[in-house]
Order: sequence, then structure tokens, then C-alpha cells
Amino acid sequence: MAFYKNSRKEFLDNESKFAPNEFASICWSVVLEDNNKYDTKAKEENRNSVCLSAEIRVADCSRSVSIDLFSESLEDIDARIEKVNRMRASLDALKDALWVARGHAEKRLAEPRESDS
Repeated sequence: MAFYKNSRKEFLDNESKFAPNEFASICWSVVLEDNNKYDTKAKEENRNSVCLSAEIRVADCSRSVSIDLFSESLEDIDARIEKVNRMRASLDALKDALWVARGHAEKRLAEPRESDS
């Protein structure tokens, strides 16, 4: 039985003036369940057991990326949180690199075309 659930789905720029037929979304969910029924070791030790499952899916057009996280201990949950923090930092670095590349593209597109000879 789940005793904590949270999820979100967000559509990303579906009304883009540049690509009106491209549909992008990000979906995630977190579910924490009582794992006492399945964890025989915890039952033998007369303690509670939990199972955390989390998923994130990012889709853009026909391409998507999914990441599933699974944990059964507080240490594992902490490790998953750190993993998400590292992914977030990488996404921020990607965003910064995209802005730099955009600046270079804008500059290059403003220059006169060189001859092909």
C-alpha cells in the first residue's frame, strides 16, 4: 500500500511559433510504499520496511529519456537525491552551453557569406 504519492506532468512549449507540431513534456512520479509484506528479513527483525520508486520521463517529438530510481533504505534515498542534484547541475551546464552556442550562431549568421571557391 502506498502511503506517499506525488506526480507531475508538464507540457513544454507546445504552442511554439517555431515548431507548432512538436510536443514536448516532462513527467515524474514518486511513490513510497510499505514493503513489510515482501521484506522477509525486516519481518524476522521485527522492523518496518519501505520501498521508494521514482521515475522521470522527458519527451521531445518522438524522442524520450526515462530514468527510474529505486530505493529500500534511507541511505539509498539519500544517494538518489544526490544523483538528482548532479543531473540538475549537468542540465544547468547544458543550458549555459546552449546560450553560448546561440551567441556564436547569432554572430555567424550576421556575417556575410564567404564564397565557396
